[in-house]
Amino acid sequence: MKKLAFIIILYSFLNPEIASSQMKKGDMLIGVSSTLNTLGTGSNLMNLSFSSVKYKSNAEGYRESDADKLTNYNLQPKVGYFITNKIALGLDLNLSIFKNKDGSSSDEVTQSSFSIGPLFRYYIPSEKVMPFFELSTAFGSMTNKYQSVNLNDKSTSRITSLGGGFGIAAPLGKKVTFDVLAEYSSLTIKDKDNNPDDEKTVIGTFGINFGFTIILGAK
Repeated sequence: MKKLAFIIILYSFLNPEIASSQMKKGDMLIGVSSTLNTLGTGSNLMNLSFSSVKYKSNAEGYRESDADKLTNYNLQPKVGYFITNKIALGLDLNLSIFKNKDGSSSDEVTQSSFSIGPLFRYYIPSEKVMPFFELSTAFGSMTNKYQSVNLNDKSTSRITSLGGGFGIAAPLGKKVTFDVLAEYSSLTIKDKDNNPDDEKTVIGTFGINFGFTIILGAK
């Protein structure tokens, strides 16, 4: 992904047909992005994956069980409206579903989350690669389910996130940009039920976001 980002940005510098008249008042912004962060091993947004995990051993009497099945789906779209040249306000959404089914039993764990919140983006005027600042916050919920032969458990938490960073948008023509954003975000998770002491988990993350943005209305 890093090599692809470098190639796209270099192309934007060398392409003489890149328009500098994008992001005008009244234009619409539609985008989707993926993230590499310090808490994960790879891309965890704009992602759909199916995996299987097998456990092997040479120990005497060991019997290999069926593979664990993992399903992961993440999507982060955004939409915005340019209230003036180079400044857009909009909404940022995040949908995530993770499921793990144990191959040696009927146990199944499912985690799903949804959040939505306001988005602010300011593009610094430039002829080719366009720097920008972005701020966003989101509010939503996270649900954890555990199912087995003897137990069915479900818990719901409130989630709140706040993030901001600096990035560059590399135009791929007059209406599409490839975005790279260095962002710090803070995520707060708090149980909705059975939480008399108001316990919560706060996760701070530095991430590099990659995405594509379409500008509708640009001429």
